[in-house]
Amino acid sequence: MDTSVLPVLPQGSHAELTDALAKITKREERADDYAGFGQTIGGMAITNTYHARVTEGVIARLNSAQRPRTNSLDFKLERALRQLAPEVIALAVLQAGLRGAAGGTGGTTTQRDVTFAIGHVLNDELWAHKLLQTDKKLAARITKQAKEASGSVSARKARAKKAAEEAGFQMAEWSNSLLAHAGNWGLTLLQETMGDVFELSEPEGFKEERVWRITDSGMDLAKAAVQEAVLKSPVYQPRTERPQDWTHFTMRVAEDDRTLDRAPLLRTFHKDVISAAKHAITTGKMAPALRALNAMQSVPFKLNTWVMDVIQQCYDKGVKVEGLPFKKKLEVPERLSADEFNALPVEERQLRAKTIRGLKRANRANDADTVLFTEDMAIAARLAPVEQFFTPMNWDWRTRTYSLTRFNFQREDRVRSMFLFANGKPIGEQGIWWLKAHVANCGAFEKVDKKDFAARIAWVDDHLTDITNYVLDPLAHTGWTQADSPFLFLAGCRELISAIEQGPTYVTHMPTSWDGACNGLQHLCLMMRDPQGRLVNLTDNAAPLDVYQVVADLAQELIKADLDNNEPFGKVDDDRPERKTVAPISKLAALALAYGVNRKLVKRNVMTFSYSSKEFGMGEQQFEDTMVPLELKLLKKEIDRHPFGDTADEWRLASRYIAKRVLQAIKEIVKLPAEAMSFMQDLAKALAHEGKPLRWTTPAGVPCINRYHESTTERVELWCYDKGVKTRTRITVATGYEKPIAKEKAAAGIAPNVVHSMDASHLLLSIGAALDAGITDFATVHDSFGCLACDAGLFVETIRETLMRMYTEHDILAELLESARADLTEANHHRLPQLPDKGELNLEELLSAKYAFA
Repeated sequence: MDTSVLPVLPQGSHAELTDALAKITKREERADDYAGFGQTIGGMAITNTYHARVTEGVIARLNSAQRPRTNSLDFKLERALRQLAPEVIALAVLQAGLRGAAGGTGGTTTQRDVTFAIGHVLNDELWAHKLLQTDKKLAARITKQAKEASGSVSARKARAKKAAEEAGFQMAEWSNSLLAHAGNWGLTLLQETMGDVFELSEPEGFKEERVWRITDSGMDLAKAAVQEAVLKSPVYQPRTERPQDWTHFTMRVAEDDRTLDRAPLLRTFHKDVISAAKHAITTGKMAPALRALNAMQSVPFKLNTWVMDVIQQCYDKGVKVEGLPFKKKLEVPERLSADEFNALPVEERQLRAKTIRGLKRANRANDADTVLFTEDMAIAARLAPVEQFFTPMNWDWRTRTYSLTRFNFQREDRVRSMFLFANGKPIGEQGIWWLKAHVANCGAFEKVDKKDFAARIAWVDDHLTDITNYVLDPLAHTGWTQADSPFLFLAGCRELISAIEQGPTYVTHMPTSWDGACNGLQHLCLMMRDPQGRLVNLTDNAAPLDVYQVVADLAQELIKADLDNNEPFGKVDDDRPERKTVAPISKLAALALAYGVNRKLVKRNVMTFSYSSKEFGMGEQQFEDTMVPLELKLLKKEIDRHPFGDTADEWRLASRYIAKRVLQAIKEIVKLPAEAMSFMQDLAKALAHEGKPLRWTTPAGVPCINRYHESTTERVELWCYDKGVKTRTRITVATGYEKPIAKEKAAAGIAPNVVHSMDASHLLLSIGAALDAGITDFATVHDSFGCLACDAGLFVETIRETLMRMYTEHDILAELLESARADLTEANHHRLPQLPDKGELNLEELLSAKYAFA
């Protein structure tokens, strides 16, 4: 690509900007190679600026009074173009014009070249339109496969056309004369509507053709867009100095305070949410929440260089560890000649093509993982020598806390394991006990993390020889790699061995974490005072109960009952009867039981139920979490066959069936939380009737607004491209004002948003209470509370006390109802639901509920 479009940073710019420029440069080069300059940030800036004007030009030309003579090129072209939306024609011509103007080598595309490029892209859009009109499902399938097969637009189009031809679809390509005519039509359109962006320069020297270029003003627009992208998307780095406290809605949070824009306290663009937050800051209502946020981002960390070295060695030497990208790519079979391929039986051809697609897809995903891994290790290497570093933080609009830096404790196991508190304390006897519990939790061998504390401590004591060997030579003794969180487990093992060798005076720096037991369900049970809260350990249980296992057991019984049910499950695809979208329920039940209905299978479905996940969404989760990983194992030849069939259609069908039975089991077990969710949805719908959002203030004093707008824009995209432009549509008007709330979206989002705001409040209030108790070092991930092992006993007790106090002082559902009543006009109060009847859960039991956070 033309590198002159990339900005030059001021000398001495900090890592936030230099890393952002490097990242955007790679992205720009890739976009230019695959799809042309039009798909780069600069090209899309020009496209978004001028698309509406070019669209108006298309409409004007197609609606001109002069009608072309029948059978003339003008007539054929107009008849073809009228099949496409004006917005699509405009985008096609614009993208082809930009690609030609950039030229790939500094602008050397001739008028003839760009003319034919425009003609071809218009012909391609017409081809795709006809395919879509002829067979929507075929069009969707081959376009998806083409996009998966390649990033190059030209390669995608060639592959899709070949696949469509093999499926029996044909459309004659335009003749050269019609391509040239269409290209001239588009070129004239761009000159008329974008004369300040494009130009045809006069021939130079002995050249006979004019060159199509972007003008200086056009390049200035592109450069400004790229520069803005760099400045607005700094790759935030951990700081070596303590971040400023949040005292206003926007603050400077990066190391280079001179050049970076300010970051917002809340990640939102809604003006009323921002205004409400600013008011809460000014009045002091948000003070408890800000105190906690400032305390969390002020915790100094240092790098665990020993773990960093082990991670790098595992990658370099190909040690398989969950979460690490694989260094050696999966081997893709060589491409057969057409004769060799056609000589294979149909079934073998299909299997070969599917296998190659799957292997390429897995390698592309691994390439992306490798890029992130390399970046993470480079940041870790920069941090290794420093005595301490900080990770600035802010909130989403529900006040869930997130780090602004990409390298942070909230990341996956391999990143989190490299974090140590810079400040240490003598571990003490009780600290060693809590550290053992943490090690057992991270390992989760023999499901010991689901057993009582005594069993967890005993497991560690019984395996001290193995633990010592893991630490002494982790690449020779690799049993640790099978842990639930392998690198956290290994880091914990090393800390434990050091603590045991030195005794209670050992100064520990290791974060130990204590997680809520299905936290979303915990909050719903507390709102409803549901006695079933015992299943998520809100009561004084002798041993931890596991709601995931309870659901898995019931789901298994429901599935067993289906073994004699031969009714069909799924739907018949009339257009493609060969697709296996229907199967007897008995067959699907047998497959599920043979695979194993366990807690792992149901866990994500149970977790997301509290966030309003429905049957369809749960089916997609099953497909992603179960079927796709099994396909990867099959491609790696770790298993001989996929347990749920040979095709993605069969896997998706099985996913939907499993999700249906899991959801049925969940609803039978946790009925009151389901009522709470339904109540909140009814509130959101009642307010949406008047075009209003549901508002509430969290127990930590932060205002929240459940705002989902009806869309007033639609996206225009080209066939086989990845990017499009948004174009404004008509505004829906009701009783004199724009209707701002999307009723169904508001209803679907309210329960998860309220629950997230409650777990966020609990975290913030718990941090405040812990500060009062003298604890200052925290490493948190939403419902996971991390601290030094010597502080764990006091911190966990504080967490439970805070949760009890929060729900004793606040009747969340009643507060939501009163807020809705205050915002709704009296004429619509009849739409408000009644408060659901609560259960008899005793909140004081939380004080002794030792497995609520364990």
